[in-house]
Amino acid sequence: MSRFLATAAMVVGGVALVATGVGAAASIGLLGQYAAGSATAAFVTTAATVAKVAGFAAAALMATSALTAPKATGGGSPDQWKADPNAGIDIVLGDACNGGHIIYRQAYGSTNKYQSIVTEWSVGPVQSIDTLYIDQIARGVAGGIVDVPNRGFVLEARQRGLCPEPAALSLGGAMPYGWTGAHRLSGKAATMMRFEYDTKGKNTQTSMPTCGWRGKGVLCYDPRHDSTYPGGDGPQRADDQATWVWSDNPYVVALTWCLGWRQNGKLIAGVGLPITGIIVENFVEGANIATINGWRVGGVKSTLDDKWDVLTDILQAGAGEPLRLGAMLGCIVSTPRVSLATIDRDALAQGEVSIVAMQARRDRINALVPRYWSEQVSTDPQTGVTTTTWAEVPAEPIIVAEHVAADGRQVLKEASFPLVQGFAGQEPKQVGTLARYAIENAREFGPINLPLKIRWIGYKPGDVVTVDYPEGGLIGQDVMLLSRALDAASGIVTVTARSETASKHAFALAQTAVPPVSPSLPANAWTYAAPGSSRAAHWIRAQTVQFPATTTATSITVVPFSATLDDGRMIDLPAGQIDGLDDAATYRLFYALEDATPAFTGATGEAFTGADGQEFVGIIPAGTYYAAPSDSLLDVANPAFVAIRLLTTANADGTTYPPPETPPAGDSGSGSGGGGRYQQNVQLQ
Repeated sequence: MSRFLATAAMVVGGVALVATGVGAAASIGLLGQYAAGSATAAFVTTAATVAKVAGFAAAALMATSALTAPKATGGGSPDQWKADPNAGIDIVLGDACNGGHIIYRQAYGSTNKYQSIVTEWSVGPVQSIDTLYIDQIARGVAGGIVDVPNRGFVLEARQRGLCPEPAALSLGGAMPYGWTGAHRLSGKAATMMRFEYDTKGKNTQTSMPTCGWRGKGVLCYDPRHDSTYPGGDGPQRADDQATWVWSDNPYVVALTWCLGWRQNGKLIAGVGLPITGIIVENFVEGANIATINGWRVGGVKSTLDDKWDVLTDILQAGAGEPLRLGAMLGCIVSTPRVSLATIDRDALAQGEVSIVAMQARRDRINALVPRYWSEQVSTDPQTGVTTTTWAEVPAEPIIVAEHVAADGRQVLKEASFPLVQGFAGQEPKQVGTLARYAIENAREFGPINLPLKIRWIGYKPGDVVTVDYPEGGLIGQDVMLLSRALDAASGIVTVTARSETASKHAFALAQTAVPPVSPSLPANAWTYAAPGSSRAAHWIRAQTVQFPATTTATSITVVPFSATLDDGRMIDLPAGQIDGLDDAATYRLFYALEDATPAFTGATGEAFTGADGQEFVGIIPAGTYYAAPSDSLLDVANPAFVAIRLLTTANADGTTYPPPETPPAGDSGSGSGGGGRYQQNVQLQ
């Protein structure tokens, strides 16, 4: 064995390559699963991928998903020059450094004085491989000769990964054993290094150096530069990879990940969805916002990484989240939004309204340590040699003192942003912004599940609407829609939402130093207090069973149940009945905790003297139920009542509620002339 090999620090078995149409990687199992698959197998693989994306979408939509979801591998450290025949193919995204995977290594020549190493850097084609690092020192390359001490003993050749490549990597002179002109590695950005051992001992290397390369990675599709896309302008086309260009915009890269990269008609990386299966306008909106805010994505992923996790990581770099709408894939970007409509009780359909009133304490974080990939450049003062390394490092903790004070304790978490980079000399502003967004989004309350009438089918995830539903504690509350589902049998559109605080965006983007007040159901959500009132009835925070009540045309009957009030008290509510009511009318139901005068006023402030068989003078005895007209408000002096909910009496003909497929006339939901209302079972959690 030569002295060169005996002193090598890295010992890797040689991997023989076989000439194939798509390059040598298929011979070591990296692409065999794609190349060997039939059309049916490809369809099954794609279908399984789409199903997996759909299955994880619901959980990933919550604000805390970016902090808690499983992460992809990230392809290892950029400084590592890896040798693993079972590894996947790296995908270099944006502007990044990568050591790549050694796929061929051979000693040859007289006394084995040459050592050639072929490294697969990324799926191709890439924009460029720009800088070679040897032992973490940037080295220039001219005419294939690397600028190192004793020049001429280290050579390098590069290729971008065209498909097909015009020629195999070659450094001139004697070719290594088993490497021919047929070994083109088409579709793989790659390099070939040749190290020469000086047999005369004058320029002897004592160990094998490590290598890495920085460059601009895979090409991407940007609809903004596609003249066939509405509002686009340019030659790019989703179905023609030859028109794609390099980008480090998180949403452009994420859209291309959804489309996938193909070579010779085979999917080699990404999800592989058709453009018709992607909500392109979501990604265009995100791309425009990322451009304005200067958000970039960069790093290395692998073809073996989970596709949903990779998409989540890419969008995370742009303050985004993936979403699913039916069979289509889209995304949500954090940005100020205008409410498009108001959901009130007339918008609700038959079904159960459920509201999680606040995030759990362990998830309602108020401090975050973000981790990102940082380029670290240092110069030895004695030798003047400058080295460059990459490491995942923690940024300064983002601590929101106002939230800590409100919570009464600090809730600190650490979160990784694997595709956010900080280059030497740059402040980590992007990761700081993302951390502030992560804190504020984690404090939004939800999920909020609302059954709506069919006319709401046009609203989609990502839209912001205002919910005005006092019975559920939502009074002029802006929410962001996260999912939408249609029950074809009943025509009911069920949406899931979370609260949306407009002022959090200015704080996250460092436009103001004042954080927003954390949203939650207001303390007087169920009190129905008159304007200007400071206190009124208590409200029910939670109950042991679904509210048990029945109605006739003239009465409301309640069976016993237990509940927890807003002040934490647990009470047992008895059976009760109220008679003398109007048919098809909606009432607010109260329970008297102690003897009190109700003192109700109308919605416009006028005093009630009597309506619907209810007397508004005298004392309501403790332990009894009381019904007031639906447009009434409880006056300030009545904290002796518990606000239960709205209930609608039966129709005069004895029917309780119209069937779901036959909404009230005009779909107005009015209490009279429309055949009654849909019942709501509100659950506050």
